[in-house]
Amino acid sequence: MSRRMRIATLLVLLTAILAIPLTLNAYAITPEQPVKRGGTLRVAVLDDVKSLNPIYAMSVWDWAVLGMIYEGLVTIDPDTLEPIPWIAERWEMYGGDPTHWVWYIKSGIKWHDGEEVDAYDVAFTYYFFRSGYFGRYLSYAEYVKDVWVEPPNKVHVVLYKTYAPFVRYLGASPLLPEHIWGPAFVEGYDLAEHDAPKYYYEGLYGEKDPWGRNPQIWKIKHDKLSGMFMPDPTMIGCGPFKWGMRVPGQYISFEAFEDYHMTTTVNGEVREYMRPNVDRVLFIIITNPAAQLLALQRGEVDMISWPLLPSDAEAVRGYPNIKLQVTDDVGYFHLTFCMRKGPYCDRVNFPWEGGPGAPAGYTPEAALALRRALCAITDKKRIVDEFLLGYGYVGFGPVPRVEVKGKVWKWYHPGFENGSLLEEYWWIDPNIPFEEKLSRAKQMLLDAGFKDTDGNGKIDSWENPVTHVRVRLPPSATVLAPSYDPIRIQACIMVCKDYEKLLDIDFIPQITEFHHITIVTSVDHDYDLVILGWSLGLDPAYLKGLFHSDEARPYGGNMAGYKSDEYDHWSSLVVEELDEEKRLQAVYKCQEIIVRDVPSIILYYRRAPYAYRTDTIDNVFEMPLYGPVNSWTLLCSYKPEVVAWRPPWPFYWPAAGMALAISVALTAAAIWLLRRIVMRAS
Repeated sequence: MSRRMRIATLLVLLTAILAIPLTLNAYAITPEQPVKRGGTLRVAVLDDVKSLNPIYAMSVWDWAVLGMIYEGLVTIDPDTLEPIPWIAERWEMYGGDPTHWVWYIKSGIKWHDGEEVDAYDVAFTYYFFRSGYFGRYLSYAEYVKDVWVEPPNKVHVVLYKTYAPFVRYLGASPLLPEHIWGPAFVEGYDLAEHDAPKYYYEGLYGEKDPWGRNPQIWKIKHDKLSGMFMPDPTMIGCGPFKWGMRVPGQYISFEAFEDYHMTTTVNGEVREYMRPNVDRVLFIIITNPAAQLLALQRGEVDMISWPLLPSDAEAVRGYPNIKLQVTDDVGYFHLTFCMRKGPYCDRVNFPWEGGPGAPAGYTPEAALALRRALCAITDKKRIVDEFLLGYGYVGFGPVPRVEVKGKVWKWYHPGFENGSLLEEYWWIDPNIPFEEKLSRAKQMLLDAGFKDTDGNGKIDSWENPVTHVRVRLPPSATVLAPSYDPIRIQACIMVCKDYEKLLDIDFIPQITEFHHITIVTSVDHDYDLVILGWSLGLDPAYLKGLFHSDEARPYGGNMAGYKSDEYDHWSSLVVEELDEEKRLQAVYKCQEIIVRDVPSIILYYRRAPYAYRTDTIDNVFEMPLYGPVNSWTLLCSYKPEVVAWRPPWPFYWPAAGMALAISVALTAAAIWLLRRIVMRAS
């Protein structure tokens, strides 16, 4: 190589080297949590909260707020969707015993009032949930036998029996501050001793607990706690945001917690998280989905927390500065029968369940035929094709069809995918024409003793095959649906019309406020039919919570009042079996039983289209299965319009300008020299 060629090459390399700082510094801040502070993140929500008491809160809106304030021992890795350390730095089985776990609690984490989170807060939370027998936290009462602290940072948890999702479920519940909740809600609580007087369960309540045990527990001030909209003093958690204020029906605000500091390991790398980038988060309550979308298009909100309507999702595709994320939803939507009434589901509800207490000796077999018949003529395919515009799948069992990294997750029964269960249980087959299913359903009812006494082609009565006593079906039945969701409203109207083609019952769609629905379905258990949805976790342990007999209680998950010894057995195995293959078979068996017994008709699994702006919020994490409004986004996103990129060292811009000028001059010189070399060579 000639001397001039070497000089030209050197000039080109020098130019590239001088330009490197300009390029590297533009991407020097890692995408996990760049430090770009300031501004307000505006999130549209569809409904106001009804309770901010973490013991009794039920709705997704309540927990969207509580999730900003409270945190658990673990969080979910956004890539693997597995639990990773958060407030706990690690955990282990003690001596390999699956009924004895030890949490190691980090130091330096603060409550919002400045007190430090410690092992005693964790032990208090476990024992409080264990002593309270609260519907939402019933697993603590059933499985946690004892809890104690081994100073300085170890918390021992001993279980009555194995609990397969211990880390994921009993590590994710919100931690409660002992110094606030102990004196406020536990009789005689002594902060210095970290304890309170203990009483035998039977001595407090006059009977043994639901599992026939008589444990020693704290005396919880249930009357005081149950009447509170939120804990007093105002909610104190250890999450990234502190409570701000609430204007009912308008907005809820949160302030960034300045002392927030968390480290964890993600994909083998240690990551550090400080206070959120945004100064505050504003949940703006907009109860109309169309109005939410309009607010997003106008730039009045940055994100929408609830999935868009399918028609809106199609309309917004390609809209400037709006990004659409479509992901499978970890949940399902269902039409559920109230099979038993009363807070503890102790009264058979004719005609959706039979047995002792039912009129004319109405049998469970007759009620089963009725539920199956209505399932058969529930046009799930129409819901998916017409109402959801294909943004979903036909529902079958209580485990949703979810794809993780391109594969349907293992918990979903393969018999729904390959069609084998559709052949066995024809009433769930969406491919049978409606008129044929209507004919089959009517014949099923006639075979079970139902009658069309007036010859109008509709079933109106049931006759006892032994006594020949007839009982008239009720003249009317209401089908509840939440007023904020047009999809479920459409489905409600559709099923009411279709059910009247089979039964001589006036099915009345009752579109009502969500909180009212949760009270009548999950507390009072006093309704006919309801269309609702479940947002579920990533472990199928929820199968026990949704249909186990123990959950047929106030604030329990079993809103149908369904009771089955067989289901109780298999759903308990889902929770307690540690062998992965045996556990998988128990999950499949639970799905088969629900399809067979039909306490709920699983309508559809949603593919959820979420939307957010790309010009008013940056560093949004599109979490698979959960959408863009998640804890990682709330922690790491920033507002691009309020904070510009800051230079990494003083006099950066003058130096960068000089480097740019030099690089331009050197580039010109290099080009001139290369041209001279080429001309001479030719």
